[in-house]
Amino acid sequence: MAEHRALYRALLREARKFSNYNFKSYATRYVKEKARENQIVLTADADKKAAYDAGKAELEKLRRMSVVSQLYPQGMHAMENPR
Repeated sequence: MAEHRALYRALLREARKFSNYNFKSYATRYVKEKARENQIVLTADADKKAAYDAGKAELEKLRRMSVVSQLYPQGMHAMENPR
C-alpha cells in the first residue's frame, strides 16, 4: 500500500511540472480521478498489481510530456497567481 501512495504522490508531483496551466490542471485532475476509481474498484491482488503497473506507465508518460512542456514554455495564464 505504501508503494501505491508513493506512486500517487510521484504522479501528482510530475503533473505540477507542466508549464501550461491548462495541461497542469488537466493532469492533476486526471491523476486524482484515476486514483479514486482504482481505490473503489480494486479488491484482488492481481488487480492491484495491474493498476500499479499501469500507474508506472502513466508516470513515465507524464514525465515525457512535462519535459516537452518545459521545452516550449508559454506565458502566464489568467488563472495563475503571479508571484
